[in-house]
Amino acid sequence: GTYTKTLKRLFPNNQPAVEQLVDFNLKLGNGTANRISKFDSNDDIIKLIINDNVNTVYDKFTLIGETEPKSIMDRVGTQLNVSDAKYLNNLLGISGDKDFKENHTKFFKFIDTFGLEVAGSSALKSLDPERDKRLNNFKYTMYARYIGGLKQGLTSDQLLKATKGNKNFIGYDFHTFIPNMNDVFKSINESIKNQSTVPSATVPSAIEAATNAASSVIGTTGLSAIDTFAEKKKTTKAEMEKELGRRITISDWNKQKELPKEEVLSMRQKKEKELGRKLTIQEFLQLTGSK
Repeated sequence: GTYTKTLKRLFPNNQPAVEQLVDFNLKLGNGTANRISKFDSNDDIIKLIINDNVNTVYDKFTLIGETEPKSIMDRVGTQLNVSDAKYLNNLLGISGDKDFKENHTKFFKFIDTFGLEVAGSSALKSLDPERDKRLNNFKYTMYARYIGGLKQGLTSDQLLKATKGNKNFIGYDFHTFIPNMNDVFKSINESIKNQSTVPSATVPSAIEAATNAASSVIGTTGLSAIDTFAEKKKTTKAEMEKELGRRITISDWNKQKELPKEEVLSMRQKKEKELGRKLTIQEFLQLTGSK
């Protein structure tokens, strides 16, 4: 369309840039461009820019653990949001300035040091839904103060040294960015409740996980959790408890292992018809008395 033609005119000898901008525009249109902002990915990219390993937002590169090279523009929507891309583009724009590497190396060492407290517990890193937002807010707030101070003629040491009596220290209110652990646990709890795809923590059923994985590959071939469960006619009580992720009584075990597959399926289908939806193995067992 017109947009693509304009880009080709602006980048006549750079087809990759045109393709990346078209893709970026599509992400803006469908709302995925601002879906996520990963602090660690941002941090890794910034260090590549400081060390002159990335020179434009269209350059493709890999981060630790990656095999497919992607540019900054490619990463919008999966690792970066629009604000991140603008910030990184700004860094690239001033990366040739005098003292850029020295000033920014010192600043991000400051972020690495104080960011540990802002990040919160490392054990909760993968669960804390506010971690990236908290760290990004800290980074951008401190950066604005840092650049403002440099423009006023202050040195990086004056701005970054947390020494007694240093009124120019940019992290004077650092403590306000440190998370309250009660709030962190509350956020984690709310996040888990809101994610319907997250299985219940009380029933980490290996058989359900395996069946769901298989179903996603083979589609509608009739495979279901209850079918797989019913096939295991000689399952021991210990094996069944391991699969269900909880203790069961002897009567519960006897009840499930003695039911023929046809009867189990009939019961499941009856319950599904009554409820008007498909049942997971855990729901079926609960409805049939194994709680």
